Amino acid sequence: ELHNQRETINRELAVLEERRRSLTNTQAAILSDQENARNELHLANERYGEAEQDVARIQSEYEEAKSQLVNVQASLQSRQSERASLEEQLTITRNEIESLSQQRAENNARLDELKSRLESQAQKIEQTKVAIVNGELLLAKARAEYETVHNEREQANLVLHEAEEKVINKKNEVAAIDRQRREALEQRTKEESDHSRLKAQLEVLEQSEQSLAGYAEGARYLLDAARQSKLNGARGALSAALDVPAELETAIAAALGDTLDAVLLDSSQLEEALSLLESDGAGRAALLPLDDRNNGSLNNPIDGDCLGVASELVKSPDELSGAVRLMLGQTLIARDRNAARRLIQDLPTHARVVTLRGEVFRGDGLVIAGKTASSSALSRPRRKREFEAALSELMTRIAESNDLVERLSNQLAGAQRELAQAETDAREARVRLGEIQETEQQAGLESESAQRQLEWQKNQLTQLEAEAQESLSIQQKIIESQAEVERRSAEVHSHSKEIAGRFTEFSAEELQEQSAYWSTRAAVAEQSLTGANARKEERSKEIMRLDARRVDLISRLQEAEDSLLGLDNEKARLRENETSLHGQIEEMRVLIEPAEKDLETAEQEESRLQESETNAQRIFANAERSYGQVQLEQMRKQEALDNLHQKITDDFGLVMFEYADDVSGPVPLPLDGMVEQLPVVTELSPDVEEHLTHHRAQLRRMGPINPDAKTEYEQESERYMFMKTQVEDLRKAQVDLKQVVAELDEITKREFVRTFDAVDKQFRETFVRLFGGGSARLALTDPENLVDTGIEIEARLPGRREQGLALLSGGERSLTAIALVFALLKVSPTPVCVMDEVDAMLDEANVGRFRDLLVDLSKDTQFIIITHNRNTVQAADVIYGVTMGRDSASQIISLRLDQVTDDMLKRA
Repeated sequence: ELHNQRETINRELAVLEERRRSLTNTQAAILSDQENARNELHLANERYGEAEQDVARIQSEYEEAKSQLVNVQASLQSRQSERASLEEQLTITRNEIESLSQQRAENNARLDELKSRLESQAQKIEQTKVAIVNGELLLAKARAEYETVHNEREQANLVLHEAEEKVINKKNEVAAIDRQRREALEQRTKEESDHSRLKAQLEVLEQSEQSLAGYAEGARYLLDAARQSKLNGARGALSAALDVPAELETAIAAALGDTLDAVLLDSSQLEEALSLLESDGAGRAALLPLDDRNNGSLNNPIDGDCLGVASELVKSPDELSGAVRLMLGQTLIARDRNAARRLIQDLPTHARVVTLRGEVFRGDGLVIAGKTASSSALSRPRRKREFEAALSELMTRIAESNDLVERLSNQLAGAQRELAQAETDAREARVRLGEIQETEQQAGLESESAQRQLEWQKNQLTQLEAEAQESLSIQQKIIESQAEVERRSAEVHSHSKEIAGRFTEFSAEELQEQSAYWSTRAAVAEQSLTGANARKEERSKEIMRLDARRVDLISRLQEAEDSLLGLDNEKARLRENETSLHGQIEEMRVLIEPAEKDLETAEQEESRLQESETNAQRIFANAERSYGQVQLEQMRKQEALDNLHQKITDDFGLVMFEYADDVSGPVPLPLDGMVEQLPVVTELSPDVEEHLTHHRAQLRRMGPINPDAKTEYEQESERYMFMKTQVEDLRKAQVDLKQVVAELDEITKREFVRTFDAVDKQFRETFVRLFGGGSARLALTDPENLVDTGIEIEARLPGRREQGLALLSGGERSLTAIALVFALLKVSPTPVCVMDEVDAMLDEANVGRFRDLLVDLSKDTQFIIITHNRNTVQAADVIYGVTMGRDSASQIISLRLDQVTDDMLKRA
């Protein structure tokens, strides 16, 4: 930090030294300029004295020439006034003679014209009278025809109104019937869907009963043996024989437990059933022999939370009443756990209390809770009865819906036929009315045409008669005027001869020559006086400028001396700071050397640790790469396993896979009666793959069954009609848009041509004004294609032939472009227009014309001009100048010319 401070001070000292050297040079230059300014001021004072002497001499010459010119001009003016009076009289007389001759010729021509006009008007009056008589006859005939057609149109209008009312009524009737029919179809579709759903559920139940789904493996084996007549005397499963209310199914299933699937047998068949269960793969089953043992039941306690004894709450055949009492006679059904705990206290140890949620409380204190065994087999009889009853009711309702749909369809067909007939009648009436309206319109037009023609003929007759009368009166006036013209012409001729004789007596050539001589002398003296005054004023300004420069140089010299003194003080202060910093640096260097040795040791240790870190990171990257490869391999194996599972599912349907013993959780598809558990296959026959491929192809060809196809068809038909309507609307909109585009193109072309003609007209005028002559015009490169056409400028400068814009010089092209811009501003004025050095290539004459035109256009548009031309600046109201200040930075100077003029007038 101290080194940096010392370097900063050194830089500042170098800068101060450079500034001191610059100020010294500046001071020497100022002294030199001051000496030169004194010499120039002395020389300017001498020139100013000489200019004053020239002004006095020229002023005396000018006064003498002016007095001589006044005397000569007085004599010349007197002589010229008399000569001008005679000349004016002679000119008036000659003009009068010429006017009278012209008036005589005009009167003769008008008399001939009036004569031919009167003859033509007489013929036209006779023809018009004949046409009026014919027109009155035609008008009467047209009015009679119009009245007849008008009555027919009124009658056809009444017929059409009645037909349209009938069509509207029929449409409302058809819409109402169609709405009722759609509602009936929707109701029938819903009922058919419910029927299909209930039928499918019933079929699932029947398939479950047929496949003995939900039973234990041993019970299923015995029931299947009973179906095959291998086991006589089997009465079926206990769950299939019980009729249990829906709200008690969970409780009864929990009460029966493993005996829910107990197989009912005659007592004599028990040994046969046991023998069958001893075979391989038969499984385990609960057997319930039917005998006449009277098993007692519990008494129903008086408790509001006790629903009763389980054996009394279910229904069963009379021959199974003993078995039911045996299984459920010692079981009470309670509403909740609290009631079960309360009831079990008063029961024997072999009794049980079961809650509605399936929790079992035994008298010996054992409680069985949690998820109960499936009650699907117990609920099958009830659900089957409910499904059959619902199916029967739905079949009745579907038949009623079919009758209603058929009746409404017949009504709809009849109403549609009547509607079609009504629409046909309405169309015919509308066509008839259109024809009659066209005839009526034609008759009305003919009647109006005849009326207008008759009125026009009458107006023509009146106008022709008035014109004929007027022509007669004009003819009489012209005859009288012609006589007066002849008399006046003779008088004017004699007076003209008299004035011409007097005019030759006066001559003023000598006085004119003297006046011209002294006028020239006075003009020359005046011009010399103006130049002398200008030189005097210029030299006076030069003296003022040099004096101001002298004062400015004195102030700049003083500023330079003050700056040098400040720089010397600043350098002394910086030298002291530099000496102090140098001592501090020497002190700090003694302290830094031990720390630098420690730093070198630490850097070596850091290098060693960084190398160790690099090796560890390389090992870690290898481990991560190996881990990623293992993960990819595991994902490929898992994907292959999933593909195999999916292929098995596609090939064999819903299959329950065989899991290991240590895998817990539910089976993949816990659907009782719908999942087939396949045996383990160790070997496949050669033709299995061929059969699978054949069956897959058959399934693909058959496709899935869609019971909602009719509903989807109606929905898609409705959507198709909606989309068809939308497409028609879009096509109509497309036609309308194309028409609008065509109209817009036509309007655009028309407006383009109008604007182009207006700009071309203004461009021609502006070009002539800017160039002081010549001509120019705008031309289209492709007049037939106004969209892609270009615009060319053809100009003819004064004294030159017509040529293109590319052959003009830079200044001529600039002036031509300015003419085009000004033409555009005249056609469409804008609030503000900015121009950047457009007059850079123009000479003095062209700049003057450009400035005059700019002043005219500034009445409607505010112009902002960037220019270096002093002639252009004269047209401005406000001037902004950019100059360089003493600190070499740009400065803005503004000046309002109107304020400067006002100030000058006040000073004057």
